[in-house]
Amino acid sequence: MSTNESTLANGQPGTRLSNISEERSTPNSTPPETKRMSPGDSGPSVVNGRVPSSPAPKTYAGAYEPSLTVNIRNIEADVSYGAVGGTHICLKVLKLVLSILIGIIVLACLTVSRLSIIGITKTFRSQSLLWENDSLTSMCRDNETFAETAEVKVMESTVVMVEYILMFPYGVSLFRSVWNGAFQASMPWPHVKAAVLGVVLSFLEVFGLCLFTLRVMPSVAPSISLVLSNGIFFVPIILQVVKHSIKLSKVRIRKHLGLFFYILASIILALACGGLVAAWCVYRAEYNKWEVPVSLLSLSVAWAPFLQEYQTGEGTEADHSEHTARSKKKSRAQDVTVEDPDGIFFGRQKSEIQVQTVDHLGSNVKENARWKAGIINNFFKLVFVLLVPEALRMMGLVEICSPWAWAKPHLYTEFNMDHPAIESFIVNVCCSFGGYVLAWMACTIRMQFFGFALPLCIATNVAFTIAYVEGLCKYVTLFIPVETCTANLEELEWDVPVTAGLLLIQFLSTTWFVMRSPTIVMEREASLFWLPGYSGVFPEQWLLLSRKNRNTKSEDFIVQKRTRQNAHVYICTTMYHEAEHEMEQLLTSLRGVAESQVGERTFESHIFFDGGCKQGQPSQWALQLLSLMDHTLKDGNSKESIINQCTKYKTPYGLQLHWDLHYDNGETESGMSFNIHLKDNTLVKNKKRWSQVMYMSYILDYAAYFSPIGVESRAIADTDIKATSVMGQDSFNGPHRARLYMKRNASGAGGWTAGEFNDDQYLQIDLGEDMVFTGVVTQGKSSTSEWVTRYRLLYSDDGELWQYYKDDSGQPVEFEGNRDPDTPARQLLDKPITTRFVSFNPVQWNNRISMRVEVLGYSANDKDRDNFMLATDADVKFSPQSAKALLDIMTRDPNVGAVCARTHPLGSGPMVWYQMFDYAVGHWFQKVANSVLGTVLCCPGCFSVYRAKAVRDALPTYATKVTKAEEFLTKDMGEDRWFCTLLVEKGWRLEYTAVSEDSTYCPEEFDEFFNQRRRWIPSTVANQMELLRKWANGQMINDYISRLFILYQGFLLFSTMIGPSTVILIIAAGLELVVGNIGGSIIPTVVILFLVFVAYALLCVYTTQETQLKWAKILTMLFTVVMVIVLIGQAREMVVSFQRLDARLRAESSGPAPSEEEKSCLECLRSGDCDDCNELDCIHPIEWTPGNVTTWIAECISDFGTFADNISRHFGRYDGEQLSLASKNEMCDEFDGPNGDFQMERDCQIIYAQFHDKIQNAEAAPTPSPPPTILQQLPLPISVIYFLGLAGLYVITALLHPSEFMTLVYGFVYLLSLPSGYILLIIYSVCNMTDRSWGTREIKTPGADAAGRSFIETLSSILKKICVCCQRDTPFEDSEPGDVVLPPDDGQINLAFEEDDESEVFDDLDDEGDGAGAYEHDGAAANQTTEDDNNALSSSVAKLAERWRFKAKEPRHVTGPSERRIGRQKSRTPRGRRASVSSSNWGSWASRKSHSPARPSVFSVALAASKGGKSFTRWRAGSLARSGSQTFVKDVCDWLPYYWPNKLKKKYEKKFRENGFENTTFISGMTDKDLQAIGIKNDFHRDILMKEIKKLTEFELPGDVPDNCREWLFSIGLDQYIKNFENYGIYSKNDMASLRSMDIGELLKDLKITKMAHINRISKAIATMRSPDESDRRISQVKSVISKQVKTRVMQQDDGRTREYKFWDTLRRECLDPDIALFSSDGDLRGKLVELRNMWLGVLLITNVLWITIVVSLTYIPELRLWDANPLSLLSLLVFGLLQLIQFLAMLYHRLRTLLHYIARLPYPLKVHAIKSIGSSKAEITIEDKAAVSDPMPSAGDLLTRRPTILGGNRRKGPTTFKTNPLFDNADE
Repeated sequence: MSTNESTLANGQPGTRLSNISEERSTPNSTPPETKRMSPGDSGPSVVNGRVPSSPAPKTYAGAYEPSLTVNIRNIEADVSYGAVGGTHICLKVLKLVLSILIGIIVLACLTVSRLSIIGITKTFRSQSLLWENDSLTSMCRDNETFAETAEVKVMESTVVMVEYILMFPYGVSLFRSVWNGAFQASMPWPHVKAAVLGVVLSFLEVFGLCLFTLRVMPSVAPSISLVLSNGIFFVPIILQVVKHSIKLSKVRIRKHLGLFFYILASIILALACGGLVAAWCVYRAEYNKWEVPVSLLSLSVAWAPFLQEYQTGEGTEADHSEHTARSKKKSRAQDVTVEDPDGIFFGRQKSEIQVQTVDHLGSNVKENARWKAGIINNFFKLVFVLLVPEALRMMGLVEICSPWAWAKPHLYTEFNMDHPAIESFIVNVCCSFGGYVLAWMACTIRMQFFGFALPLCIATNVAFTIAYVEGLCKYVTLFIPVETCTANLEELEWDVPVTAGLLLIQFLSTTWFVMRSPTIVMEREASLFWLPGYSGVFPEQWLLLSRKNRNTKSEDFIVQKRTRQNAHVYICTTMYHEAEHEMEQLLTSLRGVAESQVGERTFESHIFFDGGCKQGQPSQWALQLLSLMDHTLKDGNSKESIINQCTKYKTPYGLQLHWDLHYDNGETESGMSFNIHLKDNTLVKNKKRWSQVMYMSYILDYAAYFSPIGVESRAIADTDIKATSVMGQDSFNGPHRARLYMKRNASGAGGWTAGEFNDDQYLQIDLGEDMVFTGVVTQGKSSTSEWVTRYRLLYSDDGELWQYYKDDSGQPVEFEGNRDPDTPARQLLDKPITTRFVSFNPVQWNNRISMRVEVLGYSANDKDRDNFMLATDADVKFSPQSAKALLDIMTRDPNVGAVCARTHPLGSGPMVWYQMFDYAVGHWFQKVANSVLGTVLCCPGCFSVYRAKAVRDALPTYATKVTKAEEFLTKDMGEDRWFCTLLVEKGWRLEYTAVSEDSTYCPEEFDEFFNQRRRWIPSTVANQMELLRKWANGQMINDYISRLFILYQGFLLFSTMIGPSTVILIIAAGLELVVGNIGGSIIPTVVILFLVFVAYALLCVYTTQETQLKWAKILTMLFTVVMVIVLIGQAREMVVSFQRLDARLRAESSGPAPSEEEKSCLECLRSGDCDDCNELDCIHPIEWTPGNVTTWIAECISDFGTFADNISRHFGRYDGEQLSLASKNEMCDEFDGPNGDFQMERDCQIIYAQFHDKIQNAEAAPTPSPPPTILQQLPLPISVIYFLGLAGLYVITALLHPSEFMTLVYGFVYLLSLPSGYILLIIYSVCNMTDRSWGTREIKTPGADAAGRSFIETLSSILKKICVCCQRDTPFEDSEPGDVVLPPDDGQINLAFEEDDESEVFDDLDDEGDGAGAYEHDGAAANQTTEDDNNALSSSVAKLAERWRFKAKEPRHVTGPSERRIGRQKSRTPRGRRASVSSSNWGSWASRKSHSPARPSVFSVALAASKGGKSFTRWRAGSLARSGSQTFVKDVCDWLPYYWPNKLKKKYEKKFRENGFENTTFISGMTDKDLQAIGIKNDFHRDILMKEIKKLTEFELPGDVPDNCREWLFSIGLDQYIKNFENYGIYSKNDMASLRSMDIGELLKDLKITKMAHINRISKAIATMRSPDESDRRISQVKSVISKQVKTRVMQQDDGRTREYKFWDTLRRECLDPDIALFSSDGDLRGKLVELRNMWLGVLLITNVLWITIVVSLTYIPELRLWDANPLSLLSLLVFGLLQLIQFLAMLYHRLRTLLHYIARLPYPLKVHAIKSIGSSKAEITIEDKAAVSDPMPSAGDLLTRRPTILGGNRRKGPTTFKTNPLFDNADE
């Protein structure tokens, strides 16, 4: 029951109930009978075993007016941004082992880091002790050279090392803060107070660390850092005491005793902590006693979590109030006015509504200030580290000689391995950083206990043990100096107890809460730690205090738990014409989700079926889906068919089928709500985008208001559910058992049972935060006969004073409860209540007061916080773990608007192989690079999760219609990519995770693949251009879109544009390597290839798609052969290159080969018969003259004595020309002979050989050879290096994806298909961008004879047309419009009509002839039946009537759905349809003309014969009632528009009848081409007729083989051809079966059937004849059940669905009505698309021509070459190689994150349950009836203030979307 509560009746102030019993009743308590439901009070009737929702009294009818996000206007305003199955046990054990291993490493890093700082300070102390009796300062002052001594330099350099140990963490943190925050416009800077406090605390931190490390540790004892380090927790404990004390002062102590005792214990811990430090300082420290507490106190204040929180902007409660006030003030300044002209939002006419803008990031904006606070803090810390040590030196606390030691260059020379502290310095820097990273990673991957809390807790004590136990210390001296070890037993007397005591204080005050603070998967650092940074001195203390925990930030963990457990995920699927196995795959995946849904994340499934019904009846495709549900979704324990459990509603868009799926899962039932929305395309717009608009708007504008708040999902803790009394044991029947669908088990009962049975029993629920309470769901107690039949609701803001939910008269409303223990009863409130506490007050019950409940509503601060949409395709396969892995990312980062998964294609064949590699490369590199570098640009609707808040931002634009050609490419050709572009434009980040995987079927046939990519390629390019354009214009305001990311996208777009020319150049170069080139150049080859593709482009422009695809197949085969040659050429080049490399390496290893003269000289030397051979190596002169030659020779051999003179004189007698003409013998023979000089002869020959080439030309001196270029110095050609590098990257990538490694094999198919994929496909896509059809999964239309056939069949058909000898004459092949037209082989004219078995067959048959019209046989057309024939026909028809009397209620199956896609996936052979056509299909035969050749159907004939009718000449219309609508079979003259003139109607009636379209059964399914074929040439008239045809229900042809020919002809409405068939010899069933193997054209020609409609129907009917299979039988049964046994409810008449009906009706009228586009200029859009196509073709042509021209020109112009190569080619290789390298590095990073994500999702072998808080389950209720208090009901303005708008925040001035109305209307306004 609902109520409309606008005011509360005046009454007395609330008083506390005093009669609530404090005692529990015993189990044997007898409940009073006065409140029991009377036996006669049975309530509303039960339909199909289900209890409908209780009706709401009409007097309390709500004023709900749907608020449509799609209608939100853009307003200029100043806005600123502020796997299936369980996990294997081995993997669980692996996670445990990894956790322990990481914990050990973290412990080791922290321990060694602590010991290393001790080693450094001991080095400093040992050096300072050298001058213990003298003042170091005075010695430095008196002796100027004292500072240069080695000992002083070691000491001062040690101080510098300590400073750098302090600075290194600050430098790293500053860099990370700048990287993450400086360039993020949406991240606010901390407010002034927080910034000032951050600077002060930064000073205190640096001062404390410097004082402790440079003064306390060297002067007192280095080991003090281990003993007293946990004293840092003193101030944090004090501040927590203050914080909780303030909180306790605002509540009643009696109800919060736990908090009181916690405060008391914290005070004790604080006193103990301070006492231990003070005692140690008094009794243990001999000197500098005050420095110890001062330094520790400074650090304690600086690191206090309460103060860290303040620096991030979250601050104290008072500061939060101030921040809220500022926000409200700022929001008021940004209020905008929105007109509501239709008054549909608040029921007002032209009202004005004030809307407050809110950032879409919500409350997370404050947390983002941590990074910019980190910039400020770490910058000042670096400055203070440089200043504070100098201040301490000036104060005499640090004794060193040099001022500003860090600025002395000579000290850095001491930083070498000889320095005694260098090892400790390096170890500290590395280990502190490594320990911090690993500790943070342990929290991120949910290893917090073993990897974070435990190591941090014991690290100090482990270091203490090692330092004090000499036997242990010596084992770690490899990393730290020996001096670190301390073995002084006297020190242990104080150090051990103080250390142990402080450890206990640390554990109880902090570590305990850290251990109990769970983390989510891959949680961000900002959610784990207050501020960025770490410490190298006290690493574990900083990490523990900086870590958020349940004590310091409890609300974060509450919200985190609610977000994780109370997330409501809507699985939204768009479906059209999927095959049976594809539908089954989806349903199986949904079954897995439903069975795994226990305890967290409520899933709800919605399937939106395009064309799923017509005139209230499910289509055959929808019936196919329904027929699979018993097999896939039915609970194994249920014997009833799942179809019988359906609730069917008639809706404004068609039909809605609803199920509540439940599966027995032990303690609780798993399951989910399952809904199928069957769209009637005559009522709403078709296509995927509008289905997406439907489910997005449904979730945002309706379902989000009534989401479960968290009782069932356990987001509400057991301690938050209380009751006034409990029967028996509280643990068994207590209020914590009152969760919806709770089942009885060993732990307790299936519901709460009150211990007393009176009107004063209450079940109280603490919602945890302010929620907008909109409804409840109740059940009785499981497995009992106990339930509540009536109850009242109460609500409270504080849990103390309560108010009843009242009606307009001020009386408490009594809601209708349950009628059985298990059926949920849903009640929605007419007006929402913003409250925190809700209570149920039973007033009537059956047997006992027992309840299970759920509360409906949404967060008052953020309506969309817990809502997500999981978009899937209708053929997708996924596991529950994959769905949850996507939600991990959404839960981790509130800035993520969508997450997509790794999609694997399914199927077989070469086209699938190509796509498998294509998908792999796209995910391995492109999607990963986008995700890492900025944001993913497309989260496909195949399998992606969207955040509801993000969808709300983009939906208003997404739901707009197409007005421009460019918009058509983005909106209707690639709707998923465009929607993601809108999300990115609104500032959201999209991510990709490889942990989540899904599989989907991809096109297996060439045509289907090309048609799919025909949509994808232009859409991708258009969206990339839109992204670049908006970014350039400043409209893309997104922190994740950087200049580098835009540059990267620009390169990708450019590479797509030049893809065709690049492939052409690759082919030409490859052919040149194998077959050479034409005319010594590749230019002719390039020109020929280019002309081939230009010719294909012209073919695509001027021919049909069928022709285009045929030629694309031919060219693909040809270029596959060409690519084989290209690959052979590339392989040859690689082999030759390696051979040359091998030869070069061999030559280099063996040295240069000697010349002949050198060999002779060497032989001479070996024989010992000559002196050393003389060789010359000098530069020749510019001009060759005798003098130059003499001088040159003399200079070259000046050291050779006499030989030099003789040989120079000998050569100097000749000039250069003479030397060039002389031979070796002529020059050297004079030294030969008996008196010759053998050595001189040998040297002459050597000199002649060395310089012969240089002196051959006497006119000009020869030029030296140029040095080798960079490319020539490479071991291999650059192209080979690039190819091998690319191959190596792919191999490494595949190895990192081991499950996908074999995908590399398909890369060979991908390479062979490069011309097809990069040229033909691009040309085909651009040329056909004017095609607005979907291209896949569509019912094929006549004219596409190649469609639906395999590639081999198509090729065979083409060869038959080419080969004249293979052709055969086909009748009607060249027919003109109006002549006989044969359908294609697959019979695509769909003239199906559906039946309704509940409707009447006929009203009656008028034998008197007084009907609306008369019918007479026309013998001219059909060989008039004789009397004998009539007798025989009567006998046959009587038999047929008896047959149909029994079979009419078992509808036959239309085989199209189950085979349409299977045909594409397998044989591509279309299967026929079969359906029984009820007599109602032939209802109205009014005004029939006597010349009409049409015959009545077999049903009408049979019925007339059974009644003894005369001759079936006159018929009266019979109506078919389908869910409240009337469907008639009309004669063509009745069907034509009534308002047309009679002359026009007769004209077109004649054309229809002449071609056989006598009635609507033949007319339905006609296309525009059919209308033209029958002679209707007027475009206007055809448009009118097509709109009427689309409203007709298609005729269904029988698919089984009939008993005889007569029966078959009657069933298809062509009984006038009985004689024709019988005269041809066709009688029996066997004869009918033989028709399938005949040539239909020849048969129809012989039968003299010439009318187009009759030819089409007979051809299709023959094609559909087949024996029914199992699928047919299932669909037939489902159709019978869904039409006869499942009653259709009218949604607006169902009190529980009136709001939903109102929503759908408003959405249909405002956005989805097909008539909205009646006046859109379709012709103009076509023209614009042609212009756009031509422009794109021109751009593509010019770009590729220019690219080829430039590349070829640079190749053949030597002056423009760089390093003897084409500079543009080199630049291309460099750029694309760099892009590939960037993608590879991004892949490596993403694989690491994927590995961590996978590990984080693994459970431990033994699950350890967290300790639950124990609290009282006793509820105390005080009823308050406010008198002088204002109306508690929120006004419209209040609702708007409490709930976020569509796009909030304050980014910058620009178009912003605002929401204009809440869900509920306030009637008083």
